[in-house]
Amino acid sequence: MYKGFADDDVRVRKVACLCLSQFSENFSDITEYHEQVIPLLLRAMNEDDAEVQERACYSLVAYLENLDERVVKYSDMLMTRLIDLLRKGNKDIQEMAISGISAVASCAKQSFMTYYTPVMEMMKQLMTITHHDQLLLRSRATECAGIVALAVGKENFRVSILMFDSMMQIRY
Repeated sequence: MYKGFADDDVRVRKVACLCLSQFSENFSDITEYHEQVIPLLLRAMNEDDAEVQERACYSLVAYLENLDERVVKYSDMLMTRLIDLLRKGNKDIQEMAISGISAVASCAKQSFMTYYTPVMEMMKQLMTITHHDQLLLRSRATECAGIVALAVGKENFRVSILMFDSMMQIRY
């Protein structure tokens, strides 16, 4: 599988991402290889091919499901890339990037506070989307805000409650 991430054929790299996601969903002990796997996923997320990027984000979400706070040592690299994909990617990549951000937050717990303010600001903007073809993006942003709130704890989230409370009063 590792070799598939470096293959010259983009189709093989896409399948390598899918393979990793299946391994991650079915063999939780694959997280013991995080020092090899996370760099592969970062490389795939940095590819020019949009499908590889999207599948790499999907694989990251599946992989982080069992990783726990070991993600912290990769947080800066992962968050930099996920935020970049959220800002510049197509709608499908944006949705997966939000899921990736949620997964990092869920694993990192209190250590996610470094990213709290910029992430919550982005989620706040996305939660105001009203165009019908982007409602899934809005729902992922809403879910992400909730996951981030759980990850950082109620004391840290308390500063954002008024912002989200006022948003919930808006009628769409």
